[in-house]
Amino acid sequence: MNPDFGARLGYELRYESSRLTLNGTTPGGYALSNLFLSTESLAKGLEISLGVGNLFNKRYAQPAPASHWQNSLQQDGRSVRADVRYAL
Repeated sequence: MNPDFGARLGYELRYESSRLTLNGTTPGGYALSNLFLSTESLAKGLEISLGVGNLFNKRYAQPAPASHWQNSLQQDGRSVRADVRYAL
């Protein structure tokens, strides 16, 4: 095991302004925060990462495409993703 615990931390702030839906309404703009942490220093060939999307659990909707019967689509709240990769 490598005693040097080198980790990468990343933060993303994504903003999208309000947009018109098919019937002319606007679901409103929103800003989302995403946080990521990863390391390759625990063992040779091992990479571990953790990501949290929509960190503050913001409620928001996207305008629906013409192929849907809904005017806007409510999006998921906070999500957590963990990845473990090992290469020989």
